[in-house]
Amino acid sequence: METLETPEFVYFDLGKVLVDFSHDVMCAQMAEKVGLSPERLRELVFESGLSDQYEDGQLNSAEFCEAIFENSPSRCEPEELLLAGSDIFTAKSDMLPLISSLAVSGTRIGILSNTCPAHWEFVAPRYAFLTDMFSEVVLSYEVRARKPGNSIYEIAAKQAGVSAQKVFFVDDREDNVQGAIDAGFDAHVFTSSRQVQKLLIERGIRFNF
Repeated sequence: METLETPEFVYFDLGKVLVDFSHDVMCAQMAEKVGLSPERLRELVFESGLSDQYEDGQLNSAEFCEAIFENSPSRCEPEELLLAGSDIFTAKSDMLPLISSLAVSGTRIGILSNTCPAHWEFVAPRYAFLTDMFSEVVLSYEVRARKPGNSIYEIAAKQAGVSAQKVFFVDDREDNVQGAIDAGFDAHVFTSSRQVQKLLIERGIRFNF
């Protein structure tokens, strides 16, 4: 049986791994603020590439809101629109024991996420484990690079202070996982906390449950 290498750093994606969210709720709440249908709002934000530009730091929050206002029949305060688009998250409670055990046992862990300022500024103060338990946080809008592009994985490994081959990573999207594998990470499509625990135990990581 092949001996699996023990990682020196473990990165987790944010959305659908550490916190859950709904784009349907996001689109409905934002659309109501600016007089659009949820379907039109989805086109404007996601299908146009506006969300990608916001997530990779090409646009700041004010510019993101203005791009929506310019294509909408009504306006609101930018803060209202950002809150409507951000109040969509809930912590994945089943992940908390896993994360806590890794942190207590001394395993170095981090967050590697495609996200925007509004979303991070919403979740970080509400879910303390996101800032208390992770030694590194690599966010696309801060580093101006997005998964599955190679550069964000290079940045993440450098920030962790380890070689890419020493990084274990889970993400809910297959394209992001493939990008991480191409960059040298030991990467896997996330399905559950139990799956992650099993994979890490197979690689010699110990847990203190």
